Amino acid sequence: THPLSEALRKKEESTTIIELEPLNFDDIVMFVADTLKRNHHDDDNDLIALVELVYAQTQGNVFYTKEFLQYLHRNGHIYYSLQNLRWEWEDVSAIEAAVSPETSSAAEVDLEAVVQSKIKGMPPSTIHALKVASCLGSRFDLFVIEYVMEHWPASLHETKEERTTDHHQTIVPPPEQEKDLMIEEVLWHAVDDNLLEEMTTDPLATEMSYKFVHDKVQTAAF
Repeated sequence: THPLSEALRKKEESTTIIELEPLNFDDIVMFVADTLKRNHHDDDNDLIALVELVYAQTQGNVFYTKEFLQYLHRNGHIYYSLQNLRWEWEDVSAIEAAVSPETSSAAEVDLEAVVQSKIKGMPPSTIHALKVASCLGSRFDLFVIEYVMEHWPASLHETKEERTTDHHQTIVPPPEQEKDLMIEEVLWHAVDDNLLEEMTTDPLATEMSYKFVHDKVQTAAF
């Protein structure tokens, strides 16, 4: 549970929680087949074997299914074959061994850690902005995060030697050379990587607002 959600519950604020049921196995088969541009046939044993691995990892959670497929692609387990002009993947048993070498079990990958790893690969200014945004809520306005980042208390700015390994304890400001970047440029990396979604509060409004695509992204960014 995100700390902000806990704080809201303690203050007895009224919130509406919508729980979405995970997709079933057949839905995930169609989702993976569509993603990899493969026609689904009952006798496509390679596709079914891959989906069984994905389903064991994600239990039908759509967000985690997308993240796990991207994780497999980033690590070369799913790749586009220029020779066959289609998406292909390694033998599933090899993927299982790679994602969980100690147990050869598909159920051991920490998918929240996968999201955290994705965030850590972004520019420092974007990481900093996501940490600040995670404190503002699941949805935030551009002018609000811009104001907060400009007026962040100097007492929270720490030196490199003072940085802690626990990312929940401090918010580290971006390097000096990145401070002049427009906030839209900083957040664009997160939007491009499908961690944030651009929104507007009004079709005629010029100010942009954003939301985290999933509460697990907000938690991982905190």
